[in-house]
Amino acid sequence: MLNKFKTLDKRKIFTVSATFFVAWATGFAMQNSDLIAEQLGVTQVSPVHAVELASADLTTKNDTTSAHQFTMPRPPRAALHPVSGQIDKAAIRERVRRSAIRKTPAVGFQQFSPFGLACSATFTVKPAPAAMVNVTLNAPCHGREAVEISHNGLAFTVRTTTFGAASVTVPAMAKDAEFEVRFNNGETLWAATSVPEFTIYDRVAVQWQGKSNLKIHALEFGARYADAGHVWAKAPRTISYGVQARGGFIVDLGNANLPDAKQAEVYSFPTGSINRAGTVRLSVEAEVSAYSCGHDVDAQVLQKDATGTIKTVDLTLIMPDCGAIGDHMVLKNVLQDLKIAQN
Repeated sequence: MLNKFKTLDKRKIFTVSATFFVAWATGFAMQNSDLIAEQLGVTQVSPVHAVELASADLTTKNDTTSAHQFTMPRPPRAALHPVSGQIDKAAIRERVRRSAIRKTPAVGFQQFSPFGLACSATFTVKPAPAAMVNVTLNAPCHGREAVEISHNGLAFTVRTTTFGAASVTVPAMAKDAEFEVRFNNGETLWAATSVPEFTIYDRVAVQWQGKSNLKIHALEFGARYADAGHVWAKAPRTISYGVQARGGFIVDLGNANLPDAKQAEVYSFPTGSINRAGTVRLSVEAEVSAYSCGHDVDAQVLQKDATGTIKTVDLTLIMPDCGAIGDHMVLKNVLQDLKIAQN
């Protein structure tokens, strides 16, 4: 047992001594590397430095897939089809036609006029004195445009301003007055109002298109031409005559400077409020002009009937030849005279 212990103890001592010797030898070699190398005749080797990957040449001599040797994969021969040199133009046109999409603004997309105003248009009507109606249009994207305004059989053409505005005072042709404006692109706006004073006014109108130049003449209470009671285009009076129950007045509608404009003249008389009895004689005159001579002139007359409803009658005037330019045709029977009873 003692011998065994001594043997084991010697092994431990040898292991420890050997370990100590290796450690000591390693330290000695590291500290005296220059001396050892000189005695052994070995040149000292420089320490190894890490090579940066950025400067390393990773190409090997065995690499046979260089960039200039690389080719794209080719499809199988079964997938290759010859391309005809002829272009089917008809087929291309048909595809273009079928794929054509009408461009429309997206929902909620706001358009603006050249002046930066929103294109939303407004059209309003409000009753005014003497059974008139103030009509106001605001359409910024319809500047300098000829638009048509119609109301219970009456129609006329006006031109908007640069900013698409227009305003006009129109004699009401019905108690429940409805108005519509039509733009060149076919769009329309509608508005309506109630005109209670309509029942106390008699109204007659003549309307035409172009340069026919028709005129209403009203001779009130026995007046003759050029008298104070002669109401016509060159002596139209003002709306105040009707408001004050003094007599009738004429309103001219439409822009005569526009080509083929619809125009109208309306004569109003306060039958239900004037304190005077008598007759108002009515007639329509058509001037023979270079535009109308030798042609038929189409027109319409509008007048209240016994029920108080405005009725429309179509007219065709056969104008004299151009030797009669400057003369006037007097149409006495197209309008009924007004019989005024004292109120």
